Amino acid sequence: MIIGTTSWFFVGGDQPSELQRLERLVGILLTIHALRSGTSRYVIKHVCLLQMITGLTLEWSVEDWLPSAASLLTAFVQARVAHDN
Repeated sequence: MIIGTTSWFFVGGDQPSELQRLERLVGILLTIHALRSGTSRYVIKHVCLLQMITGLTLEWSVEDWLPSAASLLTAFVQARVAHDN
């Protein structure tokens, strides 16, 4: 869900650690990269994770995230997938 320049993601579970799982964060960053660089080119400056059961949120700025960082992230994810197989 995008509201203004913030992209919201709903996180399941009832443990605060669920907000910080690496796989989830990497997936979210890839989604943000796609939203910002796709044909729609949304302006996303903040990411907010909301855990509905606990009411906890985690928010961070991606305003100064450079396109080169996105390719590094993509390379990281590809390497991780190759390692898991």
